[in-house]
Amino acid sequence: MALVLAMTPVALINDVAPVGATVAGSASALSGLQLGAYDGSANPIGVESFGQETGAHMSIYSDFLDGTTWPDLTGRPGAPPWVISQIKGTLGDMRLLLSVPLVQGRHTGQASLAGYAADANGWDGHFKVLAENLVAAGFGNAIIRLMWEPDSGIYSNDDLTSAANYATLWRDAWHSMMGVSGAHFQWAWYWGGGFDATTNNTAYPGDSYVDYVTFDLYDQSWNSACAVPYNGSNFTQTQEACLWSDAYSKVLGGLTSFAAVHDKPTGIGEFGVISRSDGHGGGDDPYFVKSFASWLASNHVAWASYFNFNSSGDDSILANFPNSLATFRADFGN
Repeated sequence: MALVLAMTPVALINDVAPVGATVAGSASALSGLQLGAYDGSANPIGVESFGQETGAHMSIYSDFLDGTTWPDLTGRPGAPPWVISQIKGTLGDMRLLLSVPLVQGRHTGQASLAGYAADANGWDGHFKVLAENLVAAGFGNAIIRLMWEPDSGIYSNDDLTSAANYATLWRDAWHSMMGVSGAHFQWAWYWGGGFDATTNNTAYPGDSYVDYVTFDLYDQSWNSACAVPYNGSNFTQTQEACLWSDAYSKVLGGLTSFAAVHDKPTGIGEFGVISRSDGHGGGDDPYFVKSFASWLASNHVAWASYFNFNSSGDDSILANFPNSLATFRADFGN
């Protein structure tokens, strides 16, 4: 089963075309973007179907490891974790984007971070097994998204002890996995939009250990300045334009600024329109899709993966939002 995702209630950006405006030449402008999707655990057929319904070529296959126990997360020597065993030999030309949690749940908190950091040998050994299993399954070039979304529960802003432990564990896992013969992994570090600069800088493991600086963006908000009732109704064009100007633009601007300082390309591990059970999602919102496509084109993002799934009642399945689907086809389709 895929992990239940806590979707961060933030989103920010620079240089976005006006909402509702035509993104001139968007197909060609997005030609360098590697697009992918998540469509449920161990479901490459679902991702291929998503590509067919959107007219977009799927270059990235996204999936999540189960962090309930170490064998669930990393597998055992010669026996890969369930997800890897199921997708082996099925991805065609899609590249694996693999989200790797902490053991016993992604959000195990400060005590677990400290405990793992204090037991480097134990931590390293598990990740060496994971790397060996990935290489043996043909995924030696996977993009590793290790401990994603730390700002939604792993630790909090200004918790510099945990941020430093996060960076230590990242480096330990990197050394363990990259030391395996046949390992050519790339590493996608998550910039915390809810963190200040000091926390993010402390959590950053160093340029040698990071290939992409990443973020997750959903069309959801808790902003009180844009006259959104947050009653489950779709965001209007006016409300969406306000949210991009007041919130989304700022967080994505922070992302690209951090990436530029470290001379790293950006990636988007998850994005989507969304209907949330608490009413804070934008619903069928083609203006979000168009604005995000414009931002991706303007900022030369390396890859982005659509979260085409219903996670505990928070629905991002694009086919359930016909206007957004039509705009997605227009802006992302080949």
